[in-house]
Amino acid sequence: PSFTINLDKYGKEKCHGSLTIEQYHTEIEKNILADLEKYKGNSKIVQKLNYLFEKFNRLKKS
Repeated sequence: PSFTINLDKYGKEKCHGSLTIEQYHTEIEKNILADLEKYKGNSKIVQKLNYLFEKFNRLKKS
C-alpha cells in the first residue's frame, strides 16, 4: 500500500476543536514526531516524514 502524508491530514484528522494557530502547530509537530518514532524502522516513511517536517517548518516561518 502506498503511504502518503500531508500537512492537511495532520491538521484535520489529528487536531479537533478550536485551537490557536500556535497550538495547531504544536499539535502537528507532536504528531509528526510521534509518527517518526513509530515508523523509525521504515526508511521510506521516515524520509517522507522528515520531508514533511521540513516543509512544515518552512510554512511556519512564512
